[in-house]
Amino acid sequence: MVVSSSRTLEGGTAAAADKQEKGEELFVHHDAGRVTVRAVNADIQKLLGEIARKTGVNLAVDDAVKAKVSLNLRDQTPDELLRTIASAYGLALSE
Repeated sequence: MVVSSSRTLEGGTAAAADKQEKGEELFVHHDAGRVTVRAVNADIQKLLGEIARKTGVNLAVDDAVKAKVSLNLRDQTPDELLRTIASAYGLALSE
């Protein structure tokens, strides 16, 4: 869900909100062939590297791929997960 507003934060809370917005979070969990990922403002290279490390999937990611990603995907196979990320961020995926 994306929410936009014309309202602004008052005083010092704007700086705190901006700092929190720029924070990075990355969590990848692999169990019984299923993967759960939570990423907030995470570097896509780090995300894909962590997915490869946790799942054992061989990935080659072009150095030109650069993006900050935010997503929450639960209980997907590694293949489903990679296809979803590629589709969501306009990336080409080949085997």
